[in-house]
Amino acid sequence: MAADADNSVVVEETTKRSFGDVMSEILTLLAILLVIAAIIAWIGHMIYERFFRKPMPTYTIEDFQRLRTEQGLPADASNEEIDKASALLSGAKEGWKYDNEYDIDWIPTKKVYKHTTNTIKEVIALKPTTAATVEALNELIDEMNYMNKRTSDLSKPLLWTVIIVSVLMCVIAGGGGLFAMICSFGLNIGVYLLACQAPNWLALKREEKGRGKASSGIIAGMLGMIAGAKTYKTVTKWSDGTTTTDVDNSETGMALIISIVVFVFLTFFLWAIAIWNYLRNYVLYF
Repeated sequence: MAADADNSVVVEETTKRSFGDVMSEILTLLAILLVIAAIIAWIGHMIYERFFRKPMPTYTIEDFQRLRTEQGLPADASNEEIDKASALLSGAKEGWKYDNEYDIDWIPTKKVYKHTTNTIKEVIALKPTTAATVEALNELIDEMNYMNKRTSDLSKPLLWTVIIVSVLMCVIAGGGGLFAMICSFGLNIGVYLLACQAPNWLALKREEKGRGKASSGIIAGMLGMIAGAKTYKTVTKWSDGTTTTDVDNSETGMALIISIVVFVFLTFFLWAIAIWNYLRNYVLYF
């Protein structure tokens, strides 16, 4: 009986968890939940900006008169307010650049973009009520709505490389893990496509400055390395008059192996490229 009691004590002691173990599990769970929440917020922000964000509305004289009346102001703006609104609109596009070849204005920096956006807000707050001022405001709003529309700024070589590698790896994997791989690669490609939706003003800026895409350069470099790899042929003539030919393709093989490793790396870490593009196209605008 005494032996049984001792054994039960040992079992209880070995199954008892320390406070530190419990806290570690809680912190791990919280970290996982935070990562999931961050991913959902990241994808949700991109979907909202790309598909649901509404353009700035245009205004009529009647709209501003109604707003002024609701706020207890005279129905018509004063001369001072009209002059101030006109002055603001005159300097609204200060810092913009002009492309003679394509006959289009473009915004060179985020600071200039914010200046124009803030100017529109200031003019709307003044609620001008003359036809010329309202028309000038609406023209600027229309132009900024075009600048805020998003357009695809992805790397086509990278996208096709990832698609091809993903399909090949799914075919090789097969079996029970096929569905999980399809979902993983599909999610990677999906977030990359969303992250590469740049506002028109930023896409125009990059086009004007001729900025290439690093991922496209990497892929082009790998393909160039494969194409430029040399094949060495050695012809040996023996004393009996016979000849033998040895072909050395080791350089091509090495280039091919390195390229495959790089392509697979880009495929598995496409999510990291997507985060980088998200920061460039949705947060920092550079």
